[in-house]
Amino acid sequence: MNKAVITILGTLGKKENFNFEPKKLNFIEKVRYFFNNDMLKCTKIVTSTFPKAKYKSQVEEIKETENINTLPILIDTFQKNGYEIISLYTEFARSKQEEVLKHLNIEYEFKPKWEIKNETDFDAIFSQIDSIIDDYDEVILDVSHGFRHLPILAIVDAIIHNLKDTERITKILFAKEIIFQKEYEFIDLKRYLDLANISYALNTFNRNYTVASNITVSDKNFTNILNSLSELSKHILANSIYALLEDTNERISVITRLQEEIEKILNSDDNDKVYSSVKRPLGIIKTHIDELYELRTKSDYEKMFFLSKNMYERGYLLNSITLLSEAVGMLCMNEIKKLDDSIKSKVQDYEDIAIMRKDEDYPIFKLYDLYKTSKGLYKFGDRYRSYGKQYLKVAYNRDYLDGATVNMIRRWNIEVEPLEDKIREFFSHTQRDENLVELIGKIDRTRNNLAHANTSQRLDNVSNEIKSVLNAFEQVLINLNEGEQH
Repeated sequence: MNKAVITILGTLGKKENFNFEPKKLNFIEKVRYFFNNDMLKCTKIVTSTFPKAKYKSQVEEIKETENINTLPILIDTFQKNGYEIISLYTEFARSKQEEVLKHLNIEYEFKPKWEIKNETDFDAIFSQIDSIIDDYDEVILDVSHGFRHLPILAIVDAIIHNLKDTERITKILFAKEIIFQKEYEFIDLKRYLDLANISYALNTFNRNYTVASNITVSDKNFTNILNSLSELSKHILANSIYALLEDTNERISVITRLQEEIEKILNSDDNDKVYSSVKRPLGIIKTHIDELYELRTKSDYEKMFFLSKNMYERGYLLNSITLLSEAVGMLCMNEIKKLDDSIKSKVQDYEDIAIMRKDEDYPIFKLYDLYKTSKGLYKFGDRYRSYGKQYLKVAYNRDYLDGATVNMIRRWNIEVEPLEDKIREFFSHTQRDENLVELIGKIDRTRNNLAHANTSQRLDNVSNEIKSVLNAFEQVLINLNEGEQH
């Protein structure tokens, strides 16, 4: 693995003291002065020193020491551990640091490709920093010294790299000044890159339910939130609602776990400024998560309708119409349940078994089949034809099933065989909601158009169609609820 410490050279190092001592001769330079009308011979004594400062450290690898500046500390600390020490330098800074290293008997090569030739060409400097970082798998960035704009450009590039590959930049070192030119303390600014990452991830999730898979952070609480948001995203985008919402004895739901992790940050001490800075986007997510949590009290078709609207608002048109198709199937199933207690019992049994066994390799009770046939039966009423697949009846391939399961399915099919005729008979004299009957066809057509490449329609037209059927479905729910109240 290629590893590098990238530092921006400053000019701290050699210090020159000028002392003028009258009446002393034969030193470096003689100067004439007039003092009390007497001409005296004086010498300008130039004394060169390399003053050292104390360096404390919050960074594990760097030990407390005294040194002239950070460059020899970085060389001594990291070079022996396989890091290449890269110094971005101006000609003036290089000349100063060559004297420092010579004074300390440290051998070090300033490579020409590291030279910053034009300090005012920001684009070239940024490109130079970016190219160097790209050459290494692991980078420690030191921004303790250098002219004002150089560390800023380096940090901006670090933020960009951190979003692309969060494991590349492992530390951002900064020697914080405690006492001017006398005492400093190394700190790691990587936590602020974590902050940039978590802020980006939270705002992206708020906009489109996604979390970039390459983003990682070192803070444990942030990591837990990112992992839960990522899992939530996968469930929502895959229309996997049960694991999203339902707690079981074996595990808590994604929603419950995420609520707990968000609360840890929101309830943290306000003195922790890093956490404080993400409380606003986290609060927005929490409000939405709480809305999702409240769906537990709603019917299945209301859950799907809520999520369908959310997916539409975030631009996921196929997800939206798919969820709405599920929702209308669930609603039709619910209307069929109202016809008779025996029908309700068997429909509910089928749904419960299908949910319980949905993760099997070859599920024989299928929720999709239940919702689809419920839509067809409700839409056509007594004109419904099962086309070889009777309502609630289970098709199976005995090659994949044991004998006990085959016998259970046979008993089930015998019990449900008369139910389709019974439901059709009810619908011959039971009034169905005509708006819902019409809506079933519209939703199916819109979904089919979008699911099959949508070659015949403009995308904005499809978006308007989905918006229209969402509004129509909401009105159907209102009408049905009002009908039940009367």
